[in-house]
Amino acid sequence: MGDNKPLDALMERAASWPEEAQADLVRFMIDTEAKHFGVYRLSDAERAAIQKSLEDAQAGRFASDEEPATRKLPNCLRVIAARHEDPLL
Repeated sequence: MGDNKPLDALMERAASWPEEAQADLVRFMIDTEAKHFGVYRLSDAERAAIQKSLEDAQAGRFASDEEPATRKLPNCLRVIAARHEDPLL
C-alpha cells in the first residue's frame, strides 16, 4: 500500500472483518476524507437518487406536506442523513 505501516497493517486486518464492520470503516474513511479535503464522492445509488429527484422536480412531481412523514427514506438517503445525525432516522 505505502509507507504507512500502521495503516497498512490495519487495512490487512480489516480485510477479515465482518461486512458490517468493513462498511463502518469505509463510512468513517469517506467522512474523514470529506472533512480534511472537502470532497464527497457520490455512490452510484446516491447519484441515481439525485437524478430521479431532479427529474421529478422538473416534471412538477412533489410530495404533499403529509407524505414525507409516512415514507421510509431510501437507503442512500439514510446514509446521508446518518452522516449528518439527522433526526429523521
